[in-house]
Amino acid sequence: MTEENVLVFEEPIQIDYEKCKEPMFCRKCLEACIPGVFALVPLEDRAKVRREPRIWKLTVGWPNYCNECGVCVKVCPTGALSLKKKH
Repeated sequence: MTEENVLVFEEPIQIDYEKCKEPMFCRKCLEACIPGVFALVPLEDRAKVRREPRIWKLTVGWPNYCNECGVCVKVCPTGALSLKKKH
């Protein structure tokens, strides 16, 4: 596949992982985002740890769904989310 055939979406949301430590237990941005931009990704391999993962990372799984409304930024209790400024 050549680069011309690949769609690349720039993530409009920045996540400060120093502030977003427990996304699995917080989930405020996941619940507030109507378009469903966010996803949780396990940082532990289920097969290796032989249990459900306990460590998760918040990601912007579907950046092209973001309408830049800012609701996620407003509901984040730790201030870990911000919208990138357009040039």
